[in-house]
Amino acid sequence: MIMDRPSKPTISGPLQERIMILLREKPLCGKDLMKELGIKSPGTIYPALEELKRKEMIDFHLETMGAVRKKTYDLTVKGKMYLRESMTSSAKMFCCDTSLYVETVLRDAKGIIDIKRHQKVMSTLDYIDLRGFLNGADVTYITEVDKTTGQYDVILSFTGVGCLIGRGQKNLPQYFASLRPKLREGGQLLVVEIERTDNLFARIFFKDIRSMSKPPGMSSKELEDILSIAGFNNVVVTPKSGLLYGLAKSD
Repeated sequence: MIMDRPSKPTISGPLQERIMILLREKPLCGKDLMKELGIKSPGTIYPALEELKRKEMIDFHLETMGAVRKKTYDLTVKGKMYLRESMTSSAKMFCCDTSLYVETVLRDAKGIIDIKRHQKVMSTLDYIDLRGFLNGADVTYITEVDKTTGQYDVILSFTGVGCLIGRGQKNLPQYFASLRPKLREGGQLLVVEIERTDNLFARIFFKDIRSMSKPPGMSSKELEDILSIAGFNNVVVTPKSGLLYGLAKSD
């Protein structure tokens, strides 16, 4: 008789994974988890904790303070391994797959800049779906800044994508200043940058999965200041979906 192998335990539902992400930072009791997750009912949190304990993803120890006893939960070795594998898989699916990243960028950028068919456009990223977004405009794809001047109506600079695929710019004010002479009078620059965040998942992703000692990105004010230093006017920065869209004019 052939015995079936026991199935690998899976984490069902976003609540269980959110609990594990919080416990990855530090041990917490049930009430602390409810506060962090914005949960008001013990009937929501404790069944999830019991299920994670059954799957050996978490464990607890009892803490006694006078007459009060509480359970403090922590990830097991098995739970830490599972969470890392799960987050790595998710990261590869989205952040390491440039196509998914660009789809999000294009969806949000449509409400920020309107590119006309007759315009001449320069893009720092060559991706097939960009062509639909560009609406038939005359587009040139470059990875290094050339010496042409006064040639483009629009420049699309995907500095956030560049960071994730190993093409990050070290001196952004200098880089953006080098783009400005390439625009015709009244031309527009759209910069897509990562928004810096203290989000727990972002810290784990950039430090542990991408092996970045310092998480990339900047605040809206920082991007606005950098574009102004580079000589652009009428700078408007719009945060969307964890990204910053900086729209600036060359006049």
